[in-house]
This record gives sequence, structure tokens and C-alpha cells, in this order.
Amino acid sequence: MPQKVGMQACFRVGVILAALALLGLFALCVWPTLYVYDHFHWKDNSRPVRTNRVTGRAEMLDVDGWHVMEKRRGEPVKPKAPIPPPGGTDKPADKPG
Repeated sequence: MPQKVGMQACFRVGVILAALALLGLFALCVWPTLYVYDHFHWKDNSRPVRTNRVTGRAEMLDVDGWHVMEKRRGEPVKPKAPIPPPGGTDKPADKPG
């Protein structure tokens, strides 16, 4: 009987270690994809920009690190997804004639 209890405890530890290993592997593979990387072009300069996929927060890399990019007054807001036409159809209305 004591040997059976020892094997059950060993099995539990093995399952916990395997779960932690899978969780670590998942975090290692998914964490780098949290950001979408792009470039910001202005005149003759180009700077890396990263956008958080979850929050939509954009940051630009400068000499002293990442800085949040803020929308300036007067700039149009671009929708993240295409706006469907009125009536809820994705197809444009047929032209008469």
C-alpha cells in the first residue's frame, strides 16, 4: 500500500511538471507575437513601429527606447475593420441600366 501512494505522488508531480513545461513552451511561442511590427516612413527617415495586437497601442522605436505614438488633432481615425455598407450586405448594390 505505501508503494502505491508513492507512485501516485510521483505521477502527480510528473503531471504538474509536464503541464508547466507545456505552459512555458506555449508562452515562449506566443509571447513574441503579441506585437505586429512595421515601419513608419517620414521624409527620408524610417523607424520601427510595433502595435500591440490586444490593445491596439502603437509604439515607435527611438534612440532612447519605445515611445507611444499618439494621434494628433485633425487626423482622420482609420477603422480597424472595413465598415459594411448600409443594409448589411458585403456586395455593392447593382447599378440600374
